[in-house]
Amino acid sequence: MGVRVLVGTAKGGFWVTSASRRDWEVTGPFLKGWKVTAGLRLSDGRVLAAVGSDVYGPAVHMYNNYVHNGSWEQLPGGPEYPEGGPGRFRQIWTLAENRGRCTPACRTRASSRVTTAATPGSRSPG
Repeated sequence: MGVRVLVGTAKGGFWVTSASRRDWEVTGPFLKGWKVTAGLRLSDGRVLAAVGSDVYGPAVHMYNNYVHNGSWEQLPGGPEYPEGGPGRFRQIWTLAENRGRCTPACRTRASSRVTTAATPGSRSPG
C-alpha cells in the first residue's frame, strides 16, 4: 500500500509519496507564501492544513480531493480568542478531528469538526 505524507515548511507544503516505501517522490510546493504548521486527514478523506502568516495570521486550508489532485481552499474565518482573551492567535501547531465531541478547547470558525491548538501572541499595542 502506498504512503502520502504532508510536509509543512516555512515556504509552503509538500506531498511526499511512495508506493514501495523505498523510492520517494516530492511534489510541491503548494500554499506558497504560507508557513504550513500542521496537517490532518479527516475520516471523510478531506485534508486540512494549518498555515500562518506574519501579515494575515493563522488560517486553515482544506484539500477537497485527496485522491485526484484536488485544490486547496481557505476556510472562512480563522481561529481566534474571544474578545478580551489573552491576545491574538499567532500560529496553529496541531489539528485534531473531534468527531462530534466538543470540549471548551475546540473553538474554531474553520470547521465544527476540527480542534485547533495555538500559540498565543502578545496583544497589539492599544
